[in-house]
Amino acid sequence: MAEKTKRHRNKKKRDKAILRPRKHSLINRTFLTQGAITLLLILIQIAFIVLAVIYLINEFILIMMLIDFILVLVVIFAILRRPGDISYKIAWITTVAILPVFGSLLYVWVRMFPNTKIIIKRYNKRIEETKEVLPQNVEIVKRMKEDYPTYGGVFAALYEQTAAPVNANQKLTHYKVGEDAYPYMLEALENAKEFVFLEYFIIAGGKMFGEIIEILRRKVKEGVEVRLIYDGLNHLTSVPRNYHRHLRKTGIKVKVFAPLSSSVSPYQNNRDHRKLFIVDGKVAFTGGINLADEYINEIDRFGYWKDTVVKIEGDAVNTMTAQFLQMWSILGKDRKKPMELEKYMRENKVEEEINNYLVPYIDLPDNKMAISEQLFVSQIAQAHKYVHVFTPYLVMSESLRKEIIFAAKRGLEVIIIMPSTPDKRLPFWVARSYYKKLIKEGVQIYEYTPGFMHAKATITDDEFVNTGSVNYDFRSLFLNYENGIIVADKDYAKTVEADFQECLEQSLKISEKEIKEFPWWQKVMGRIGRIFGTLF
Repeated sequence: MAEKTKRHRNKKKRDKAILRPRKHSLINRTFLTQGAITLLLILIQIAFIVLAVIYLINEFILIMMLIDFILVLVVIFAILRRPGDISYKIAWITTVAILPVFGSLLYVWVRMFPNTKIIIKRYNKRIEETKEVLPQNVEIVKRMKEDYPTYGGVFAALYEQTAAPVNANQKLTHYKVGEDAYPYMLEALENAKEFVFLEYFIIAGGKMFGEIIEILRRKVKEGVEVRLIYDGLNHLTSVPRNYHRHLRKTGIKVKVFAPLSSSVSPYQNNRDHRKLFIVDGKVAFTGGINLADEYINEIDRFGYWKDTVVKIEGDAVNTMTAQFLQMWSILGKDRKKPMELEKYMRENKVEEEINNYLVPYIDLPDNKMAISEQLFVSQIAQAHKYVHVFTPYLVMSESLRKEIIFAAKRGLEVIIIMPSTPDKRLPFWVARSYYKKLIKEGVQIYEYTPGFMHAKATITDDEFVNTGSVNYDFRSLFLNYENGIIVADKDYAKTVEADFQECLEQSLKISEKEIKEFPWWQKVMGRIGRIFGTLF
């Protein structure tokens, strides 16, 4: 019985033992099967998600590439359609091609942002108002066309765009360097009785500007109206940001052109590069110099500073006065006020007989006529003996470069004097990147060895001179506000040409040998700068 019970108990144990594994096996298999299925489903889900993401990414990329391609095409088409120099267009197209989205958006932003257009529209309105006060002198135009049949038309054409009439019998004095002109500028200020208008790209503390400010303070106390316009970049480089407020406390009326601000606008790329020095509407100075010590060689920055100044006496001063007031009237709150041109116009008849014609001109950014460029091209195209150029920079437009080369091909003596010591390295390297081609085509390039050549003048045939603030570069030709005078005057032209010849004797003629010795990395930087340097 006991044995039977023991067998039964063992049987039950065995049964349990047998049942337990079977039961456990069934559960385990069920669990494994469900886990496998779940795992499989998860893997399928992950695979599906991965495939979907890859598909969507590919679709997104394809869509973005398509949008990008269309955007680039539209922008390039817009660039090509827009009037302008081919080098400028190539620079934009290259930028868009390398950085499609950024380049396209940058171009749209620059072209569509209204600030520059608003300012230009405002300025053009003032030009139209000026025509009511400064009419073109038909008799002078007729006489000039008889004396200079082709140039007469060029001079007269400036009136439509700039309200600058042709003037005759103007007294001109050429100063070879800033320190020669400076005493006469101070003398003019000391003799001021009614008003002084100054507009300059650069002002900086030191002897020159300090002495000018001292005289202006005294003149304000004497009842002379004093106005000063300077470019806003000076707040970054040479004067405190609140400097204009300090000057206003002395009674000097001051305006800052395009002061630097936290807001980013394309119009900040357009600077006031003009140089106007006007006293009582009777005498004016313009040229390359600004109001800082290096321009009168009081300090040495880049070796000897070579610049030129022209003093103007006669009716042309009225035009320059109007040009100052045009700029003044578009800045700040005065843009809604009349210019009061009549108040500042003066009779300026020159006593002596001088056989010449003169037009003080201005140029604006984004000007479809590209006045400065057209004047240079016209002057060079009509030359029949020589073309001599002072310039600190040489990043020419395609049209100007072709005309320079064609003049050499026509057998004219074409000489350009550049600095040997640059004030800005990259533009200098870019300029040198053009030397080889120009020299090969017959253009002679010289570099002024005493130091920095900052003079800006184009002399042709001992008859015509174009001088002022305009450089042979894209910034002057297309981006900045500029001023200058174009003159038909044999005596004045010969004086400026004599100055040119003196500089030539102090300059090194550049040949292919010198070009080969330029550092290779400067050549590389120059070539790269040629592509993008036209934009900024």
